[in-house]
Amino acid sequence: MVVRHEERFVELAGALNFRDLGGLPAAGCGTTRSGVMFRSDALHHLEPSAVDQLLRMGVRTVIDLRSTAEIDRSGRGALEGTAITWQHAPLTHGEAAGGVLPTVLVDGDLGRHYIESFPERTPTLARVIEHLADPDALPAIFHCTAGKDRTGIVAALVLSLVGVPDDVIVDDYILTDERMPSINQRIRESHALPDELTPMLERVGRAEAASMEAFLTVLQADYGGAHCWARAAGISEDTLTSLRVTLVRDHV
Repeated sequence: MVVRHEERFVELAGALNFRDLGGLPAAGCGTTRSGVMFRSDALHHLEPSAVDQLLRMGVRTVIDLRSTAEIDRSGRGALEGTAITWQHAPLTHGEAAGGVLPTVLVDGDLGRHYIESFPERTPTLARVIEHLADPDALPAIFHCTAGKDRTGIVAALVLSLVGVPDDVIVDDYILTDERMPSINQRIRESHALPDELTPMLERVGRAEAASMEAFLTVLQADYGGAHCWARAAGISEDTLTSLRVTLVRDHV
């Protein structure tokens, strides 16, 4: 199956990195459904026309992975006050939540950051998976600031849980790279991150294959893969089944 990843971007006024998780090969000769789950950069820049577009798309839930500090700084934008349910699931790790750049990010090692922050993030990640497995919450969007790191980990877990191959997950991750110059510029200009964290953009403002490959390798080697991680994190088998049934269209 040839995946045309570039066709998964959805043009949305005010978003720079909004795309559909549909159209990807899944286990059992299936394909992820379009129009069910979307990943994105921050949504507080959305123009009114984009909000109307999301409402026409039937979006029911936004899962915001940003820290409380980021939300206090930037707000929720035009989506606030709509009928779309907002769920806050902050995935900022340790020191970064307090405005201190973690050592691994100072070193520019994104893959290591994903791996080292994973245990601390597991309870919140499990809650996000449970939201996304609920048909009544869909269609849903999950996003952080750039739509790359925290969003990338959620996307990787969701896709792995429904049997999308690792190489396709990596391809989905690196698709963000072409958007990063514009995203980084917006972050600087809008002061979306505390000033002390903006140097991070020079070190980790890319979406390179090696970062996601490192995470997926450890997910398999240390946790037994996404499914074993999910069960250990307290996610029920019924929830995992619901996620797959909801997101994957099987081909007979």
